[in-house]
Amino acid sequence: MSDDEDENATVVLDVNELKKQIAAGPTVKEENALSDDISLQFSVDLDDSETKTEIKKLPLFPVLCFDFGNSLFEEMKTNFPSHLDVKILTELKELNSELAEKKFKILFLNYDGSSAAVNQVSKQIREKFSHCKTVIVAKGLNPEKAKKHAQTASGADGYLSHPLDKEKLSREIERLFQKFNE
Repeated sequence: MSDDEDENATVVLDVNELKKQIAAGPTVKEENALSDDISLQFSVDLDDSETKTEIKKLPLFPVLCFDFGNSLFEEMKTNFPSHLDVKILTELKELNSELAEKKFKILFLNYDGSSAAVNQVSKQIREKFSHCKTVIVAKGLNPEKAKKHAQTASGADGYLSHPLDKEKLSREIERLFQKFNE
């Protein structure tokens, strides 16, 4: 546990702030939006040798998927490597219980469920829980906007486009695990 981590830290959502944001509607300041109005696909050219590389079998650690009333992660649970402990969470109480355990974990957040709530959660995790790495999943993810978002206070450690590709997902999990252990 780092010095800046509070022994009893929790993640909270400011419901009043969320209501204000929803009532105000989209603003110019909404640079946090990770996808364009239209769904766009993007790909990276990989040579065959990289595509066929085996993903290292990592030690067992929690992979948390936090979704606000949607079933996105439940539907995609089979995309995660089978040797990982994947837990689908839908309530803050469950998330806080998992975060209280001070060991490495990765948290996937569904940005399309509620972007304002995801930004609040991501920011608090970055500030309070150094043992947890976050990945934002969004439909039609715009790589440039994701890069900008990563530099904000509510930025995540990784970004993936929905639907999740098994290989990209495995590589992202491995990258975050290695980054944490550097």
